[in-house]
Amino acid sequence: MCYYLINMKIIVVGAGPSGIISAILLKRKNPSFDVLVLEQLDKPLKKLTATGNGKCNFANKGNIDASTYSSIESIVSLSKYNFEKQIELLHSLNIYEKLNGELAYPISESAQTVISSLLNECKTLGVEIITSVKVLDYYFKNNKYYVETNVSKYDADKVIFAVGGKSSPKLGSDGSLFSTFVNHGYKMSPLYPGLCPIKTVEKTKVLDGTRVKAKVSLWDKKTPIYEENGEVLFKDHGLSGIVIFDLASIIARFNKKFTHIELDILPFIGESTLKEFLNKNHI
Repeated sequence: MCYYLINMKIIVVGAGPSGIISAILLKRKNPSFDVLVLEQLDKPLKKLTATGNGKCNFANKGNIDASTYSSIESIVSLSKYNFEKQIELLHSLNIYEKLNGELAYPISESAQTVISSLLNECKTLGVEIITSVKVLDYYFKNNKYYVETNVSKYDADKVIFAVGGKSSPKLGSDGSLFSTFVNHGYKMSPLYPGLCPIKTVEKTKVLDGTRVKAKVSLWDKKTPIYEENGEVLFKDHGLSGIVIFDLASIIARFNKKFTHIELDILPFIGESTLKEFLNKNHI
């Protein structure tokens, strides 16, 4: 005998991309469910504004391998990742892609259009999103989950946590709930700051907001460890951009100190030719 759920209340903690997509898929499959999303920031989907330097790189057509994302492959399952299905889902949300190599961006090249599409779908489906609510703890009692926040207490039949890591406190990923999870008996793997901007010794505030195409290399003393071409975004504290995120993940996986990063913004010009040009123009 089969039993079907007529109504269920679901709380999703975290209004980032994973939390919002989870809420949308739940509501699409179960229209009678009451789906509530709690977000500690004042706006949902803030992290998307930083994705792809604001252009929102939302998919990768290349080979997705677990070792690229974690040194503990046994806890990462990416074998079911399907680029075509992801794009099909995005199309159903009125989000259409353009490819830059293996990276997929919205045709608008704007994260804001993706945010608008996702929030419009939430509104259409009746997904409620409450912002500026910080979750402090949760517990299970009398077949109900209770989520305690700085504002109020919410009850639900099920709770989904989609709170991200600790790499972007200003964008919501501050790891504030990790200690709570440990207190509830979960084990936490060591965290490393991969896929994030890199702070530099050199002062870069004067270049804040400047974007350049460059050949970027990571060095251990006199030995190049990694090299990639891409767009670099200068920030007031250092370097950002997809290519810098890739370097950050390399640094995290090696778990050792490297000496420096080199940016070659004119890789198509040899060093001797460049010196000759600078001397002739008294630069």
